[in-house]
Amino acid sequence: MMQHEPRLSQIDVMYVLRSLSVLKRRGVVPRSKLQEYKDMLIARHPALVAMVHEAARANQDLAEYLLAQSTRDVPVVVPTHEAVAIDALDVSILRAQFGMDEAEAIRVLVESRGDFVTAILAVDAARDTD
Repeated sequence: MMQHEPRLSQIDVMYVLRSLSVLKRRGVVPRSKLQEYKDMLIARHPALVAMVHEAARANQDLAEYLLAQSTRDVPVVVPTHEAVAIDALDVSILRAQFGMDEAEAIRVLVESRGDFVTAILAVDAARDTD
């Protein structure tokens, strides 16, 4: 019998994005690690797929699981102010997915406090009312 490689469903992908947004908002995981997780998500990297499935098997919140995984060998970052960080990858994805220019994508992300999932939901909601 042929064994299928583990995959992420659309629900899993949204759950990963929400979990990364939670970690980004908390400011406890280095930005480089968050970027690494985003890159792994885009590539559907087997290690990230395994982490998502392991968190589900352990009935553990994915954000907490990723936090535990990412802070094993890395010092925890303590946020010092309320600045909004805009991720260039988030800008490029918004531009590609929704055909917006760079300034508009940045504005949406700033209004969403840098939270990529919130930005996508805001753009979707705005387009639904047009």
